[in-house]
Amino acid sequence: AGELRCGPIAALPIPERFRWLTATRSSIIQTAPTHPGKCSDLEKTFQRLFELLVMNYKKHNTISIPFKKIYIAQLKENFGNNVIVHVAEKEGKIIGMCLTAIHGDQAVTPNIGVDYSLAKQDFTYFNVGYYEPIKKAIDRKIKRYYYGNAMYDIKARRGCTIEDVYIYYKPGKPYLTQVIKLWFLLHTMWMRIKLRNIKRI
Repeated sequence: AGELRCGPIAALPIPERFRWLTATRSSIIQTAPTHPGKCSDLEKTFQRLFELLVMNYKKHNTISIPFKKIYIAQLKENFGNNVIVHVAEKEGKIIGMCLTAIHGDQAVTPNIGVDYSLAKQDFTYFNVGYYEPIKKAIDRKIKRYYYGNAMYDIKARRGCTIEDVYIYYKPGKPYLTQVIKLWFLLHTMWMRIKLRNIKRI
């Protein structure tokens, strides 16, 4: 539960808070009813979903997206029901998407895509990328949901905590070992300062 000073909703268990927040009639966030997705042209739909990924990737990166156009189709083909594609529509057009990959009682969102020119200032990014996937994860009894790095403040305000991760890296040239060690040390120190106010696991 949240802090009591935040009101009666904060006192509810986490599943109830998210169900209240994402309810279709919520006065805070207006969402469309959840329903199984159907499309008349699967290839065209996959193409549109990939376009959304590219749009979102370009917004936050200076390099091109490292995936091929068949990325989403291949994920569904290889992982089946362990990959869920959450989709947001507006006036009959897909304007947002979020991928959720599930393994056992854990889930991860590797990609979110939003067409901001159509979404304007609505809550598409948060609905499709956070509220709906988290609501579904709670219903499926997912115990841990990973959202990756970046935008830590936004994630913290939605209940996320941070966890240390470890990387094994072996440089191709032996003399680079000390350089890489120093880089990781400095990066770790910088991240700990940057994230000092965010709750850790």
